[in-house]
Amino acid sequence: MARSERITKAGIKINFRENSNKMNEQATDTLIWDKYFINSIFEHVNVWINAYDKDMNLIMWNPMAEITSGYTREEVVGNNKIWDWLYPDETYRAKIVTIAANVIDGIQPDIFESDILCKDKTIKTIAWNTQAIYDSDGNFLGVITFGYDVTRRKKTEEALQKANDELSILYNIASVTSSAIELNSILKRALQEVLPAMGAEKGVIHLG
Repeated sequence: MARSERITKAGIKINFRENSNKMNEQATDTLIWDKYFINSIFEHVNVWINAYDKDMNLIMWNPMAEITSGYTREEVVGNNKIWDWLYPDETYRAKIVTIAANVIDGIQPDIFESDILCKDKTIKTIAWNTQAIYDSDGNFLGVITFGYDVTRRKKTEEALQKANDELSILYNIASVTSSAIELNSILKRALQEVLPAMGAEKGVIHLG
């Protein structure tokens, strides 16, 4: 009997080598499928995906990141220039970089928003969700970031807030005007009664 075979108590011959090969083939197929599936999501999902290493160098930059920011993968991967490009204001950039660096140190932030300067000089608001990635031994591999363009939503919110503020101002003006009209009416009636008692004739009274 070959070493790779064994007879069980039920008399069933098991070929370990054959089973092992099949398991390896299945594992390989699974890995290929997983790689294809992940790559498909990375390339085609309608979400900005990027990743950076411990030195803040970009190591991943998907097509949606290119479309949203205007910067190509060739421009950003392998360096950390993108932080300066997206956040040209030094003070504002320092705040964002601090958040990004904290993730490397294991401090997981809540979803947050930032305003970026795109390559075409337009400003967009992006909502970020970041997550540090580690290998099976707990070694840090990098930080993966998902970005959602919420510029339109923010503009809508700002427009609604502006409209609400304007309506509030108009309401206050209307309230004041209404009160002034009521006060005018009261004063007119009072003067109409008081003036005759003072020997003045009733007439048309104009109040400013």
